[in-house]
Amino acid sequence: MNLVEIKNYINGIHTPSQLELELPDLLVSIAAILGENNSYQVRYFTNHTGRELYKKLWHFGLYHLIPGYHDGGFRPRSEVDLINDAAGSTGSQLLAKFVRCGW
Repeated sequence: MNLVEIKNYINGIHTPSQLELELPDLLVSIAAILGENNSYQVRYFTNHTGRELYKKLWHFGLYHLIPGYHDGGFRPRSEVDLINDAAGSTGSQLLAKFVRCGW
């Protein structure tokens, strides 16, 4: 999936349990795309895909699963944390790292 498809997929998730189940795979997919260092992809993530993910996590009360910091509009402040933490990690390992860090 690309970032547009991931954003649309996240938008279609209707329950907290579904989002919690899908989150590890979504994070690994996003990190793989952002790892390409394409400035358009990074901007799209910040303004659209990441914002949708963070907003959805917030509205479902899954604050502890938000991977990193965001501004008042739910835009991620740093995609670097996501890229670095995802390098070589499986989805469950990545989620465990985020939970341990208090994200």
